[in-house]
Amino acid sequence: MKKLLIVLSVLLLLAACAPQPFKPAVQVSTIDSNVNVGVMPPRPETSVADVKPSGQTPVIGGVENVPAEAKSWAVDIKNFAFNPGTVSIKAGETVTWTNFDSAQHTVTVMGPESFGSGAIAPGGSFSRTFTKPGKYTYKCSIHPSMTAAVVVQ
Repeated sequence: MKKLLIVLSVLLLLAACAPQPFKPAVQVSTIDSNVNVGVMPPRPETSVADVKPSGQTPVIGGVENVPAEAKSWAVDIKNFAFNPGTVSIKAGETVTWTNFDSAQHTVTVMGPESFGSGAIAPGGSFSRTFTKPGKYTYKCSIHPSMTAAVVVQ
């Protein structure tokens, strides 16, 4: 009798450990084909024609609206100098200054419109899109002997 109980216990234990057919934990139902799941309704598009000129570069969606043909120009800050010393560009083009020195520098423009980059850390950069013609002379306010210019046509 003891042997029979042991054999039955082993059989029950093996049956409980046997692989079971897969059953999903959640029942999935079909979705009505007339329901759009996860689709946003169309939103009206904003075009450049909808933006009224205000004397400044229009901004759409948080990005300056620069014409597609606009170019980007690079000025290196290296060995405590701006290189090239003068950049000639067209209105609507962008200049990017990149600091390759081990010290912080600034780009501080003294006119026709005044603006400043704040401190540019080593390896950092600063960009500005110029919209008004004129000669923009600038310097590093930390190292005032560093001067250069951007000429906008």
